[in-house]
Amino acid sequence: MDDLGSDGGESFIVLCDRGLMDGSAYCRPQDWESMLNEFKTNVQQIRDDRYNAVIHLVTAADGASEFFGGESNEARYESIEEAIEKDKKLRMAYFAHPNWFCIQNQKGYSFD
Repeated sequence: MDDLGSDGGESFIVLCDRGLMDGSAYCRPQDWESMLNEFKTNVQQIRDDRYNAVIHLVTAADGASEFFGGESNEARYESIEEAIEKDKKLRMAYFAHPNWFCIQNQKGYSFD
C-alpha cells in the first residue's frame, strides 16, 4: 500500500483543516491525558509522527477582528476573546512539532 501523499509515482500534499491535537484545546488537561491513556497513545504519536508539517493560521479574531464573527461563518460561536484564547491553546498543542509554522495576520495581505 502506498503512503498517503503518494500515488506510487508522484507525490502530493494533503491539507487538513483540523488535527488530532485540536481536541486538547477543548477539554481539561486531565481529561486529555485520560483520553490518551484510554486509546494507548501519546502526543508524539498523534502529533509528531502523524503530520509531516503543521501550519497554524492565527485566528482573524487576533489582529483582524473585522473579519471575525458570526456574519461570515454561521458555525462560529466564540466571542473574539474566546477565539483568541482557543487559538493560543491550539498553538501550544502543536508548536513543539519539528516542522511547525505559524502565520500571523498581516494588515493589507490577502489570499485573493
